[in-house]
Amino acid sequence: MDRVRAMTSENAGYRTALDDATVTVTSGRPGRERSSSKTFEDRYKAIDWSETQERARLRKGFRLDAPPETVPVGSPFLQQACGKSYTGMLPVTATPSAILTTFHDDADLLISLNRSAAEPRLVARSRSLIRDLAPTGQGLLALADHVVCRVEASGDLVPLTGSPSQPCGVLAVAAGRALWFNDGRLELTDLATGTLEWHRAVAPELYDGHTDLLTVALSSTHLAFAARSGEVVIRSLADGTEMSLEGIDFPNRMAFWGDFLVVHDLYGKGLAPVGVYSTSTGEPAGWWLPPEGVANYRFAVSPGGSRLAVGSHCWVTCYRLGQPAAELTFRIDHAVRGAGLAWDGEDALLARVDAGFIAAYRVS
Repeated sequence: MDRVRAMTSENAGYRTALDDATVTVTSGRPGRERSSSKTFEDRYKAIDWSETQERARLRKGFRLDAPPETVPVGSPFLQQACGKSYTGMLPVTATPSAILTTFHDDADLLISLNRSAAEPRLVARSRSLIRDLAPTGQGLLALADHVVCRVEASGDLVPLTGSPSQPCGVLAVAAGRALWFNDGRLELTDLATGTLEWHRAVAPELYDGHTDLLTVALSSTHLAFAARSGEVVIRSLADGTEMSLEGIDFPNRMAFWGDFLVVHDLYGKGLAPVGVYSTSTGEPAGWWLPPEGVANYRFAVSPGGSRLAVGSHCWVTCYRLGQPAAELTFRIDHAVRGAGLAWDGEDALLARVDAGFIAAYRVS
């Protein structure tokens, strides 16, 4: 069997096992299980049918939960429903004790999934759309609509920035600092002391008359921002020197990966849909082989900085820093248009799937 998904509820189990284009389903109460098989024209139709059955069980409260070492690399060891289907913002992050994501209903519910308990714990309720989450040494930060907030133990969201006149709030956190947009300027703040270390007035461009352009990234040594088409600015935090990357049409997402900056060019009019650029020279990395095609890519860098996961629709590809060839490609279950990605340590990747599920995949 080359694809197995086994989930349980309080008093029953459900298991699908795929062998080429044949799916074997085993279900029922312990000791009273029944099995049946169904063969399809090809493997892809078999997977689609399997996922339809699995989604129905997950939405009824079934949960896939297995020790990571017991599943093959590229397979989920955790799957669970977390709200209605929703294809917009898909925030997800990990702390040492829990997985944090949102449950989208009539409001955005920030929930905590304890790895040993099926029932999620409500952390906060927000009438604003929670776009991003960032754990820090001083607590959890959330980007609610376009305002950066601190999530209190009481569940209150305390604003740290004002509501911008343009819909272009941003948040990046690294090494005890946060980079955000406040009162018409980008601000780099020491979270422990509240000290404003750097600021720059920016006027985000209205790209092609329809989208406000503002994207940021932060590491322990550099920050980067883009507020207009065709230019990304990289600034050294050590000496304040700056350089500009040109030829990137719409920098939609950015992240630092070691001594490089990863940039997603949303409409693919620039040098590459996902480019990797040196923070010392600004030149494209000679070893990087960008993904083919134009897509709404999402990516995440591992905590140690050595691994990069790039997601497109229902596929994720993992890369190792400095190596041109991908080390792993796998399919995300139940993704319609895509999934939010976050690393949980160096060996597991979280996926907040737009169909209304959270999953953790073994990636090494």
